[in-house]
Amino acid sequence: MRRAVARLTDADLARLEAAQDDVERAAAAGDVPAMAAANRVFHMTLFDCAGMPRLARLIRTLWDSTDAYRSMYYGEAGNRERVIKEHRATLDALRRRSADDAVATLDVHRGHAVAALAPCLAPDPPVRAG
Repeated sequence: MRRAVARLTDADLARLEAAQDDVERAAAAGDVPAMAAANRVFHMTLFDCAGMPRLARLIRTLWDSTDAYRSMYYGEAGNRERVIKEHRATLDALRRRSADDAVATLDVHRGHAVAALAPCLAPDPPVRAG
């Protein structure tokens, strides 16, 4: 991420903002597949900005293996709203070219998703009543 921030251009920021607009439109519509796709564009654009194509390919492979979980996370309105706020904070850090703030916001972003999904990923997930 630090390398991506150092190499970030205005055109990159424009692509990130366009992806974020798509994230927000999909979230407002409750369109989980569209939100997942736009979210992927947002994050992959960031990874590509680092100029490390082998690492970006590895990240894409790992990302693909977790898409189902990401879609579960977006299924809840509160999580969709949180993603929007966290992406906006990340964009703010990127506009200021603050690598430290971008890393911090993305750490929080990832942490929220992991915490929300941890019960689903436990070896013996809790049984829901109903």
